[in-house]
Order: sequence, then C-alpha cells, then structure tokens
Amino acid sequence: MKRITFILIACAVVFVATRKIVLLLQLRQDPQPIASASSADLFMPQKPEPLVTSLPPLTNLTLRIQRPSMRPTAPPIQPDVQVTKSPAPSPAQQKKGAKPPRQDPMARVALSLVGVDPNAEEYWALAINDPTLSGSEREDLIEDLNEEGFVDPKNPTLDELPLIMSRLDIIEEYAPSAIDEVNARSFAEAYKDLLNMYVRLTGQPPP
Repeated sequence: MKRITFILIACAVVFVATRKIVLLLQLRQDPQPIASASSADLFMPQKPEPLVTSLPPLTNLTLRIQRPSMRPTAPPIQPDVQVTKSPAPSPAQQKKGAKPPRQDPMARVALSLVGVDPNAEEYWALAINDPTLSGSEREDLIEDLNEEGFVDPKNPTLDELPLIMSRLDIIEEYAPSAIDEVNARSFAEAYKDLLNMYVRLTGQPPP
C-alpha cells in the first residue's frame, strides 16, 4: 500500500515539473499570449480551423476570356462600281403570244375523232355549247375541224375525202344553233376551209 502511494506522488511531481518546463518554453517564445491565458486554457483542446469548402464569389476583377465576334462583316463599299439591272418584262410582254391553258383538254382529243367516232362527236358538241368554256377555246374547237384528224391539212388525200364530207355535214347541222357570235363565226371559217379542201381534191363543189 505504501509502495502504490509513493508511485502516485512521484507521478504528480513529474507532471508538475513537466508543466512548468512547458510554460517556461512558451514564455520565452511568446510571452504575451501566455501571460493572458489561464492555466486551464493551456490544456484545453484547441478547436480545429474550419475547412474551406467553397470558392469566394467572383468579382468584376476576374479575368474574362475575349471570344471572337461571330457577326458577319460587311463587304467593303465600292463607290465607283454602279450596278444596273435590266427592267423586268411586263405582264403583257410575258403573256404576249401565249394562250391560256385549256379548260377541257379532253374536248381537244375528241375533236380529232369528229366525223369518225359518234361518241367523240357527242363530247365535242357538248364542249362547243358549254358557256363556261372561254370563247377562244370554243373557237379553236370549231375552226380546227380542218386540221385535227388529217395527216397533212395543207395537202389532203383522196382517202381523207370522206372525213371532209362528214365534217361539212356536221357543220351544217350545228351552225344554225350556234350559242353565240363566236361559235357562228368559227363555224363559217371552218366550213370555208373544208370546202376548199373538197374542191382541191374533186375539182368541183360538193353536191
């Protein structure tokens, strides 16, 4: 029991001596903090400094990368160069010599078979009496009776004489009931041309 007590006393003496030595060393290095600090503070565990987990906010002093501008640059101005443009053609010049598109192209197909196919003749007759068709289209459908269906309208053959006679009869049938002046004038023109073709082949007018 006495031996244990002696050991405890010896440890306490060593602890006090060590503490004094540490205090003396700190006093020599920095006497101001040691003088103001209490003995209890010297042995209190020091709080660790906080770690920096985020960057400080950027300021206007931060360097910025200068990026090249993507805007197109205008070409250099050449004041001495004068560009002249030719005037655009007027609508009248564009339409000059051009016919409007046909409203009934199938009537043109039927025209080539008039005097040969009764069904074609019926379709053609309905077309020339259709007031919704333009006057120029109806005019072509009648006046071209001396062209469509012939191999060479300017030089008809005797084989085509029956076709000529058939179309003369058709004009005589439809002309009296022409729906307007355009059709009447076109019937007269086509009849005259077919009659000349007949006389050229036969040498005499039709009976």
